[in-house]
Amino acid sequence: MNKLLQINTAKKGLIATLIAIAGVVLLNYATTNWVAQIDLTEDKRFTLTDATKRAISEVNTPITIVNYFEGDFPASFKRLQIATKEKINEFRGLNNEVSVELIDPNDGDKDAVNAIRKNLGQKGVFPTNIRVNENGEKIEKIIYPTLIVKSQHKEIVVKLLENEIAGASPDEVINNSVALLEYKLANAISKASQPEKPIVMFLEGHGELIPQQTKDIQEEIGQHYKVGRLNLNKTQAIDPRVSLLIVAKPQSAFSREDKIKIDQYVMNGGRTLWMIDKYAVDLDSLYQAGKWIPKEYPLNIEDILFRYGARIKNNLVLDLACSKIPLVTGMIGNAPQFEYPKWYYHLTSTPKSEHPIVKNLDRINLFYPSVLDTVKTKTPSKKTILLSSSDHARTQSMPNELTFEILRYPPDVDQYNKKNLTLGALYEGQFSSLYENRLNPTELNSLKQPFKTESVPTKMIIISDGDIGKSISKTNQNGSYDLPLGFNEYDRYTYDNKEFLLNCIEYLMDDNGLIEARSKEVKLRLLDRVKAKKERTKWQVINLVTPLVIVVLFGFIWNYLRRRKYGV
Repeated sequence: MNKLLQINTAKKGLIATLIAIAGVVLLNYATTNWVAQIDLTEDKRFTLTDATKRAISEVNTPITIVNYFEGDFPASFKRLQIATKEKINEFRGLNNEVSVELIDPNDGDKDAVNAIRKNLGQKGVFPTNIRVNENGEKIEKIIYPTLIVKSQHKEIVVKLLENEIAGASPDEVINNSVALLEYKLANAISKASQPEKPIVMFLEGHGELIPQQTKDIQEEIGQHYKVGRLNLNKTQAIDPRVSLLIVAKPQSAFSREDKIKIDQYVMNGGRTLWMIDKYAVDLDSLYQAGKWIPKEYPLNIEDILFRYGARIKNNLVLDLACSKIPLVTGMIGNAPQFEYPKWYYHLTSTPKSEHPIVKNLDRINLFYPSVLDTVKTKTPSKKTILLSSSDHARTQSMPNELTFEILRYPPDVDQYNKKNLTLGALYEGQFSSLYENRLNPTELNSLKQPFKTESVPTKMIIISDGDIGKSISKTNQNGSYDLPLGFNEYDRYTYDNKEFLLNCIEYLMDDNGLIEARSKEVKLRLLDRVKAKKERTKWQVINLVTPLVIVVLFGFIWNYLRRRKYGV
């Protein structure tokens, strides 16, 4: 009897062992091929947006993510590194077309490392220097917080580390970088999977910024879009394949025919980015004469902008939050002596909106902007303020004289009492045509498409500053060179003009809603370093002893239950 019991017990043990082995194999297969998680965080940092899930799931071409952010890093960078790998794995779980390749640019012999770095440099990828502790010694280390998303059509570089924001700590910079991971990676994969680049056109023929002046922004968007110039005099209508029309600082009048073409482009769903100067201000002439009366540009577009819900007022905005200009204050021999006072007409706008276009952006430098009013429209549309003045601004009605006399004395703060004057806004929805019931038969017959009185849902952005996207060229003894867009040589600071305009373009071109992921916020919960140091030993003991206690306790319970059931 006992022998039979022992045989049955052995069989049961063998079956249990086989079941356990099969369970482990199945569990291993499931965890390898299926990614699942429960997001219990307050800010839902590990939950992808619906737009991201949809966009990644629809990718039908092989995508390879080359991850160069490999190696041993300090804790803060390690956090970004881990978050990057987790996000890539989530995307891989959504679509088998997405694969990953890991490369440590610092691993290998000298020739191999130099070859990798040279290859990355040719792609416009440059390293970041950090300081790390190794064996109690501080050393500098070169890292590449970069991904390259590749498809058979193109390669897209993804910079993981965000730029530093004035007043932000290094931990906050890393936090912003983690928060933007989903958007950056999803956007890159979406672009890499597109066989053809969408078309972006810069308008010309009305004194707009020339290619040299828009070179920086054109080169940046040219990585993902086909960029060209469009003269309305040379076309009967704006090609509907043009995804975005950029109007950058026009200086001469738009004809009726030009406005009809733009109007019908908008009515058919075209997106537009307007960067408009209301008045002509020449700082060099102001230097020479000591005074200047700005003249209004005769653009003849006030009516069409008003129809779309915008009005640029007859004034200039002055703000105590502003950037510097050089001012000659005297001569020593033949050498001029300079001071660099703040010039109240050169605003530095800090975005206050939580909209994805401006969220987490640093200050943006504007030059002689005017107040942008939003007005009620015939058709339903939504207005979102993107750029505004600080809490210490005022307006100067035009025409009026500009002089440097205002710099002789400290500003009267009581005069700068206007807050949040609108300088740039997003308009979304439907727009009505300016030319409803106003076209003659000849004009109607000249249209290539049926005339529309109301638009399909579309969007546009209007900024009351034409120089926000202007690149500055300089000359020295070695020749001419271009300053990066947003760099102010007198402040020695790079403002976020380029990032702002890129976000505007991305939002206007985005049909998938991916930019929703850009508004995600990951709350920064800083470690109490004093408390952590004080209680370090206690938590080390808890972390070491607790798992052992659990294992021993489980063993006792298992043996007790086994003896109770089988009597052995």
